[in-house]
Amino acid sequence: MSDRPGATVSDLARVLGLQSSNVSATVRSLVQRGLVARTSNPRDGRSHHLHRTPLAERNGHLIRRMWITGVERLLSEMEPDDAAALVAVAPLLERLAALSADHPLVG
Repeated sequence: MSDRPGATVSDLARVLGLQSSNVSATVRSLVQRGLVARTSNPRDGRSHHLHRTPLAERNGHLIRRMWITGVERLLSEMEPDDAAALVAVAPLLERLAALSADHPLVG
């Protein structure tokens, strides 16, 4: 798990534009499945920080691998120039994804 503080249910609800009660129910399910861990919030004993577990990290890796395999297959079926153009823009899309993680689009 990461050393940095995790999000709270309220944080997630705000970013997702959902009701805290709905997010709370989903988080409970994720905790029961071993995908999210809760740690006490040292600043506010009423709330918890949420963190991905090693199982969630492993599942995320498997999902990314499946996407990569699928994209590779699709690229192999494209015209070479079109495939090359998409591959060339991939680093920019990665930077965009990193920026979006720091600046949620919702909320």
